[in-house]
Amino acid sequence: LKHVARVAAADVAEVVREEAGRLGGQVEAVQALQRASAEAQGDRGAALEGRAREAEERAAQLNDTVGRLTAQLRQQADTIAALKAAEQASAAAAGKGGRPLARTVVDEDHPSRWRQQSFHRAGAYGFIQYSAYRLSASRMAVVGLGALGLRAKRRVEGCWWHRLDGRTVIAGKLTQMVMEEHHNYLYELVVLQCELEEEVEETGGHLRIFLDRQVLYPYREDGKEKVERGDGPLPFRFAFCGPPMHAEMEQRSVLQFVDYHRLAAGYDHFVLYDATGVPPALTAALQPLLDAGLLTVADFREAYQYDSWYFAQAVAMHDCLYRMRQQADWVAFHDLDEYLAVPPPASVPALLERFASLPYITLGMHVFSAHLCEEGPEDVWGAEEKRFAVERMVQRRKQPYCLRGEDDPKVCVDYYGHRKMFLNPRKVEAVYVHRTDKPATGGVDLSVDEMYFAHVRSLTGKGAACRPPVDKENEASPEELERCTTVADTAARARECAQEGFSNQFLCKPRATR
Repeated sequence: LKHVARVAAADVAEVVREEAGRLGGQVEAVQALQRASAEAQGDRGAALEGRAREAEERAAQLNDTVGRLTAQLRQQADTIAALKAAEQASAAAAGKGGRPLARTVVDEDHPSRWRQQSFHRAGAYGFIQYSAYRLSASRMAVVGLGALGLRAKRRVEGCWWHRLDGRTVIAGKLTQMVMEEHHNYLYELVVLQCELEEEVEETGGHLRIFLDRQVLYPYREDGKEKVERGDGPLPFRFAFCGPPMHAEMEQRSVLQFVDYHRLAAGYDHFVLYDATGVPPALTAALQPLLDAGLLTVADFREAYQYDSWYFAQAVAMHDCLYRMRQQADWVAFHDLDEYLAVPPPASVPALLERFASLPYITLGMHVFSAHLCEEGPEDVWGAEEKRFAVERMVQRRKQPYCLRGEDDPKVCVDYYGHRKMFLNPRKVEAVYVHRTDKPATGGVDLSVDEMYFAHVRSLTGKGAACRPPVDKENEASPEELERCTTVADTAARARECAQEGFSNQFLCKPRATR
């Protein structure tokens, strides 16, 4: 029995030891889990503290950015106000002795743009006004930009003219015109036109538009002037409408462009659009032209900042088209590196007289090199250089510009021929860069044998004239070029006539008879 008891006691002790060992392992496991949980909570707390510090730093950075942007916006607003005052003074100077420039007053108490939500949840403006004009006694037009994604949703509801007495209201029909090209941008050209049910002879009153359940007051008149009907001579015979102008443009290239076309083409007024802020040096150089009523510089910086095709050039073109409607017989649309070439015996006045009944004349394009120049001073724009810079640029591609091989390159039309235009602003309602619309037909596409534009590529860029090209891929090879002095001869004739005191070359005798 003692032996049995000893064996049983040993077995029990072994079982107890095994159970104690198992329980001890469990206790250690629980303790390890507790230690791991404490460490995890500590790491999480540290991570949360780090994130909180990062959020505080980002908030401080955002506050600094908002303060800086607010200061910039205030400075831009002051600059824009000063430029608007200068533009109004320029318009008043240009209107001396004739009709004042078209009015573009906007009622500041009734903002002309509002924020809507586009289909992709990003904020977009339904309509952004740039300018407004009276086209006739019963028609007004408002030029601006609209969000492309909201075109289908934009509801054009109505327009009314409120007379100055505050009691008489004339209803009208509101229509919109949009640009049907370049749909990969956020904004597109939008022109709102109001056709009143009856003519309004006096000018006192304001226009009210109901668009997308929003009320706009885009145009008003103070009643001090009579509505012009276009009778009698207009202030300008042949005006120029330029594209948006950038700060990096060479100052002297702009001045020579104006002088060349004033003397060689007979342009008697120029409209330029300041897209990025005209440098002080260029402003000072242009001031004599502003004072003489030869130049108008429109502030275009607000329209330029929106994402639209080619820096909102379509807005500038339609603004100038309506601006010159009762100011000029003809307007020319082309770029500042495109020079009108007038081969003898061609004459711009004779051309305009020949096609006086047509709405437009389109001209083809020859591409000239601004880099391959004849010998001359190192600084082609230098003050000691009496000639025009284009008098040294006599290398051009052998064939006129044409992207379609099946077309005659001499009359290659529209975009394919890089055509630019002379327009009668009272006979054209809409215009694209290389063609017209409303009407799209009824004009003439001139052959380059009669007259053309010389595209002197990159001439307006700083340091581009008679210098090695930056973009060599677009430069023609020597076998693609030929020597042509048409532009150089046109510039030389114009310069000689100016030296004799004539305002343009068409007023003096041709060189062969002098």
